[in-house]
Amino acid sequence: MKQTIVVILLLTISFLGYGCGSVENDTAKETGKEVEERREGNEAGMDEGDSGLGAEVEKGSQEAFSYDLKEQKYKQGDISIVYPEIINPAAPHSLLEGEELIDKLDKVNLLIKDEALQIIQFYSYLDEDVKIDVRYQASFASGNSLSILYTGVAYVKGAAYPTNLLYSSNIDLVVDRKVRLADYITVNDAFIKALKSGAGLKGDPAVLDEYDEEELKRLLQSADMIENEEGSVYSYLTQNRLGLSFPVNHARGDHMEVEVNYSDIREFVNKEHGFKYAILGY
Repeated sequence: MKQTIVVILLLTISFLGYGCGSVENDTAKETGKEVEERREGNEAGMDEGDSGLGAEVEKGSQEAFSYDLKEQKYKQGDISIVYPEIINPAAPHSLLEGEELIDKLDKVNLLIKDEALQIIQFYSYLDEDVKIDVRYQASFASGNSLSILYTGVAYVKGAAYPTNLLYSSNIDLVVDRKVRLADYITVNDAFIKALKSGAGLKGDPAVLDEYDEEELKRLLQSADMIENEEGSVYSYLTQNRLGLSFPVNHARGDHMEVEVNYSDIREFVNKEHGFKYAILGY
């Protein structure tokens, strides 16, 4: 199965702890602690001289790279998480070749894997057995941006009902780094007003009215952080809209999504961030 990539990230959860795990077609085994330590290193950023998968490409290039996605599966006991792996990368004008391109590809794929498995670390405090089944969808993919939606179900032993999961992962392929909503969108009072008054809102826009403007601003400023114990909001990109997923009670499905047209939020896009190409088109 082939897909052509672009960008983004999201979640709403309930889950377990894990020790050693394995990935099909991957002989490496590692502990949850090792994954968490590496993920923290990714979020801490890179040295100024480090380059990403597309770091040598001119910043004005929207379609810097092309690639395909291949399905990979993490399977450990009752935990099954399917996530994408980038294959067949092609850099324009041969800017990255050979071992250099392979090294960058390995780094990006490790980041994708760690982001997919972060749900395990989040629920590592639970003593009860947990069953997890998660699949992915690349909601947006371009040469420099990748947005992945993860959806599924988690069932904690003894719980009255399973939890419907939805989380996202947004990755900037230029710098090989996880991206949060506040990195590429200026979340201020004006943005909140524009979001709530958007003429082309899709999904369940009524969920926005459950928060006052200050609370909504705070939630969006801290979006895409799985460590948020209050329940995280997750962002993701589509071809024409910015998506936001909010936590709700189980009777309502555990999560609700709202999508706003890019045309309604153009003025709030960070012009210095690589995601601007996906949203603004230039």
